[in-house]
Amino acid sequence: MPGYQMRLVPTGNLHHREGTWTDSEFLSLRSSTLSILVYQEQQVGQVLAIEAPSGDAFSLYGTYVSFSDRALQFLSDGQASSEMQDLLLERFNGPILARVASSAPHVANILEVHGFRWCESSEDYRYRILELAQPVNAGLQMSGSSFAVNPDFPTIHLATGSAVKKSQYAHLFRRWGLNTQISNLSRWAYEPQVDGDGTDEERALVEAPLRHIAKLSARANSFPIVVEDTMLFIEHFNRDYLRPLLPGPDTKRWWGALGSDGLLDLMRGSKRRRARFVAQLGISYESGSYQTFRAEVDGFISEQSRDSEAQQRNFPFSNPFNFHNIFVPIGSELAYSEMDPGTFRRHDYRTACVDKAAPSIRARVLGNRPTQVAFDWDEL
Repeated sequence: MPGYQMRLVPTGNLHHREGTWTDSEFLSLRSSTLSILVYQEQQVGQVLAIEAPSGDAFSLYGTYVSFSDRALQFLSDGQASSEMQDLLLERFNGPILARVASSAPHVANILEVHGFRWCESSEDYRYRILELAQPVNAGLQMSGSSFAVNPDFPTIHLATGSAVKKSQYAHLFRRWGLNTQISNLSRWAYEPQVDGDGTDEERALVEAPLRHIAKLSARANSFPIVVEDTMLFIEHFNRDYLRPLLPGPDTKRWWGALGSDGLLDLMRGSKRRRARFVAQLGISYESGSYQTFRAEVDGFISEQSRDSEAQQRNFPFSNPFNFHNIFVPIGSELAYSEMDPGTFRRHDYRTACVDKAAPSIRARVLGNRPTQVAFDWDEL
């Protein structure tokens, strides 16, 4: 018998408009269908396609797939095969996403069995956002098996040698409708020596290598080029925590030399446990054109490391690696390493930095063109 098919349904009132939809506007528009999902000649699902910037009710750019109860029954009974996944990946560009009410965890569980991964939550935690895992476009050196390239998205070039940062930043920029290509120019970057303290001196950690790499990017025509830097400051190792220095620019070396357990041994019994994570991004759109962005998150160092196998599986939608297993941000009782994807996004310093930088990147690359939104939805 035939398997899954995707059929287009002609409609005279498909909604298009400039800007973004609010959640209430989305839920009120139920009169149009772009396509339906058919299994063994039965209509089992509908597809909506919406492009919305980070912070919208949908949280991620991509194609949101909505399944009827009949479709979920097929999935839960195991009658659905990779046909459905292949069909969705062939039919739509970029991320394939499902938006599931938090009050329906059984739906999320079914989708996770069939290749979806929990990647985020809506701002109000009412919805989980799940993404269908898919192969990486072979033409781009991207990290993370669940990341596909959407040809409609602009591409940025990220210069980093860290596998963890490659995957996390690729996800974070995709939230803003930006593909990430990993640039091999990072091998030519150098780390400047920072003698003073303060944001101006620390900005040199991204500005100096950016100016050097931008000259090489001009030859390779690989703009915009992005460099990144991460620092952790810990009260215990600084006489004056108002002007901290350590580990700061040497955070990577401290991790390599001590790891979390070694650092905790040095801090045993200390009451001076305040800490701050800092992310910096430097962006060049052409040689001589530079921007820098910075985000900070304050917290404290826990008494012991906190590891979570579940969040390791959720990476890069959460990030339990490096000193994240001993850093507890203000406003949470959990270390980064213990946070589910939705909670992690709200506390993460790299997310905050990308959220500052991405609108500027899109404005420069797209020329302030308004977001185009296509919407379709129908009750089966």
